[in-house]
Amino acid sequence: MTHRERVEASISHREPDRVPIDLWGSASRMCNELYFKIVEGQGWTEYGQQVHVSRVGDYLDYRIADLIDCDFRHPVIGKPKSFKSHVNEEGYIMSEWGFGSKLINGETVVAFHPLAEAEVGDIEKHPWPQIQDPGRIQGLEEQVRDWYEDTDYFIAPTAAVSGLMIDLGPFLRGFEQFFIDMYTDPKFAHTLIGKLTDLIIELNTYYLTPIGQ
Repeated sequence: MTHRERVEASISHREPDRVPIDLWGSASRMCNELYFKIVEGQGWTEYGQQVHVSRVGDYLDYRIADLIDCDFRHPVIGKPKSFKSHVNEEGYIMSEWGFGSKLINGETVVAFHPLAEAEVGDIEKHPWPQIQDPGRIQGLEEQVRDWYEDTDYFIAPTAAVSGLMIDLGPFLRGFEQFFIDMYTDPKFAHTLIGKLTDLIIELNTYYLTPIGQ
């Protein structure tokens, strides 16, 4: 079986020649520590593509996928041209969603919550990401066409945003306050979750449209 046939058989509940192998997808990314050890062990002098910053699984490297005969290739949404991650004057690594992270005891922790003191009317006023930014989809259509026409890999896009609204909500509001809101201030919680859901739907639609033809 080809890689693509193997995956298609599995998802169609037909027995493949072996279990499909995935690596570098949304739920199968390798932690940085292990990745660095493998790169060093292989004697490679360069890292693969860094698709995240300050997270536990930052890299995408199909050299390792080829070592284990992985069956997949995964398009990854690009970085927006309208925003560059930066460290603000208080030392927070700022995301395009407005929350900030810090390195605490060797771990990157979301520690700045811009909507911590917000009221319902402040949600729309928050500086939300520019969803339809061309940097997000630049080169994706060509990459997917090449994989589809010139390889036999099964193509499965990674998530456009990590964690969806139930992660982004606590990042923006604060973990404790977000869950308190759902009990004591459901109007605020529903409004925030609804806003995040609308943005995530728009983001996925913008990301997947050019590669789903």
